[in-house]
Amino acid sequence: MLLNANYSTIESLLILGIIQGFILGFGLLLQGLIKKDGFPWFSILILSSTLWIIGQYLSESEYYKSIPSFFIFTTSSPLIVGPILLLHIKSTGHNKKKTFSNKTLLHFVPALLYILVILIYFHSYLESVPNRLVADYENTGPRDYWKSPIGLFKGIHLLCYTLVSFLMIRKQPISLKNPLPIIISALVLIQIIFWASLLTGYFMTESVYALLLTVTVLILGYLGFFFPKHLSKPTVIKYSSNNLSKSKAIAVFEMLEREMERKMIYLDPDLSLKSLAIYLDVNKKELSQVINQLGRKNYSEYINGYRIAYAKTILKSEKLRNMKIIGVAFESGFNNKDSFYFWFKKITGKTPMQYKKDFKG
Repeated sequence: MLLNANYSTIESLLILGIIQGFILGFGLLLQGLIKKDGFPWFSILILSSTLWIIGQYLSESEYYKSIPSFFIFTTSSPLIVGPILLLHIKSTGHNKKKTFSNKTLLHFVPALLYILVILIYFHSYLESVPNRLVADYENTGPRDYWKSPIGLFKGIHLLCYTLVSFLMIRKQPISLKNPLPIIISALVLIQIIFWASLLTGYFMTESVYALLLTVTVLILGYLGFFFPKHLSKPTVIKYSSNNLSKSKAIAVFEMLEREMERKMIYLDPDLSLKSLAIYLDVNKKELSQVINQLGRKNYSEYINGYRIAYAKTILKSEKLRNMKIIGVAFESGFNNKDSFYFWFKKITGKTPMQYKKDFKG
């Protein structure tokens, strides 16, 4: 038994998903490139999901007959979405590495093998590879397709990657500003429903599945624009075994803030997490936890944020703004010019000289 939706409605929603997917995907990609925020896995996740929607639209509208070669490529999208989802989650970890390495390519080997297998399999026929695939696709219903070896491989592959992604973020606090746990949980649920419907006979068509994916892409894209920092830097639970109480954490953080603002201890260039913990008479690990969870920054971001704020006051001061940049760096607690320039540009988006000129202007 098929759970069918109105054909024109499905087609319209898929077109909407494709348009929005491209706008949001490329918009976030451009935004990430401008901010130089590492490898843009989140943008690619939206674009790869949009590719899946395109494939479903081609199937629904039967345009796949006109461009069979491109249709072959879109059928590999389920093998691409899963790895990109996992790589995005990994890139948001505390010790994140957003660079694209050779090991990263291993995640995409199944997609490449899938395309290769299709090419080899259909090469044995007299018809062209893409046209043979189209003919075979027409003669295979969606339920039979997903029960075929290739269909099972793609479905299980995606489910495994989604489950691993879910396990990596399941302990994250859920909020409007950290929606990934909810979204990935929803993706897991959708896939469980899909497989249950396939096995029971009450089959949720791939069209309905694609529509759910369309809605997910739209939600991800809009959240990417409204809460970009929280989607690229979700809260990572590092201290699940720590017994630091909420009241003690607040007390430590208030003491830390007080010492920062009153005594400006961040101006000490030799200040480290260890020396700061000794100064405050608190446990080093607990202090790190407090800064991460209540300050929502790591130690370096927290301390250098204060230092850059102090440097900005110097650059804006009538008496001190003629000071050389290296002098501003030393006065602000930095022990070298390179570190000062790095953090100033990271926090303000400008170099110290640009900031100084803009303020004078």
